[in-house]
Amino acid sequence: MKKKFICSVMAIVFVLFNLTVNAEEVVVLEAQLTAKNAEITSISNEIKDKESQKKELEKSILATNEDLSKLQIQLDELQMKIDSVSTELDEAQKKEDAKKEVFFKRLIVMYEKGNVAYIEAFLESKNIMEMTKRTEYIRQISENDRRIFNEFVEAKAEVEGRKKELDDISAEYNAQKEEYDLQINEASEEIETIEQKIKQKKDALKNLNSEKNEIEKKLYKKTFAGKVFEEGEKYLGFPYVWGGSTPETSFDCSGFVCWTYTHSGVYNLPRTTAQGIYNQCKKITESEAGPGDLIFFEGTYNSPHEPVTHIGIYAGNGKMLHCGNPIQYTSTQTAYWKSHFYAYGRLEK
Repeated sequence: MKKKFICSVMAIVFVLFNLTVNAEEVVVLEAQLTAKNAEITSISNEIKDKESQKKELEKSILATNEDLSKLQIQLDELQMKIDSVSTELDEAQKKEDAKKEVFFKRLIVMYEKGNVAYIEAFLESKNIMEMTKRTEYIRQISENDRRIFNEFVEAKAEVEGRKKELDDISAEYNAQKEEYDLQINEASEEIETIEQKIKQKKDALKNLNSEKNEIEKKLYKKTFAGKVFEEGEKYLGFPYVWGGSTPETSFDCSGFVCWTYTHSGVYNLPRTTAQGIYNQCKKITESEAGPGDLIFFEGTYNSPHEPVTHIGIYAGNGKMLHCGNPIQYTSTQTAYWKSHFYAYGRLEK
């Protein structure tokens, strides 16, 4: 009797010690998890911002490319105009050259003759009528010289004007094209920089999620369900032994649950039957049941005195860890287990 009492006290002390240590570790892990979640949220928001910036830049490039396409159409039209005007320029140049040739020939003649031609026109005239005719002729020649000179000047001005017009249009186009090209290059470089930052952020996010998963695993192991399954999984594959309650003897269904709960440190559950465990539980619905709760079955063998004949540790998602033959995870949704289902229960401290 004394030995039993000492064992019970030691079991209680063991559980209380584990609960205190685990509570401190859980607080630390929860703080770490909160910090990681904050970092993940921050980096995720940064990635969203960068991706939004990238989309805006891509829209900008698309719009600039459209402007560039319109400019290319203008260039094509300009080229057609250049081709057309070039023909006109060639004609104007020929016209200028012809006028220049006639004018300079006339200047040479006038230079060679000097004013003598005009004096001779008066002296060689036989009468007033002839002199008048010669004077008129000289006047016409003078006017023709001026006309030739003016036509030459006009032809030259036309050629220079057309050339300037084309040069101005070409310069305007080239300046606009350079500006568009610069905008596209700057936007493309910025997109490349943003993509590099996004990649860095995603790599950092991947590492943070990995670290978060590790913390969650550690935290899960410190939680009620985590500790229960960590202990219970040590005995996966152990055979079913009627009345068994320790690893040395192996287990039956209730012996496995009592051992697992007690030695995981979550609840001191002395050896009893499946019905005995059920009697200690708070009854819960299927929607309330979560990992670490208990699931009970009836009629799995003839038991005239107790309705509950089998027990498993509910793992969530329609599964349980139980001592079948062997100890294993099993679906609770099979026809057999659904036909024998009795209730869900929760051991509360």
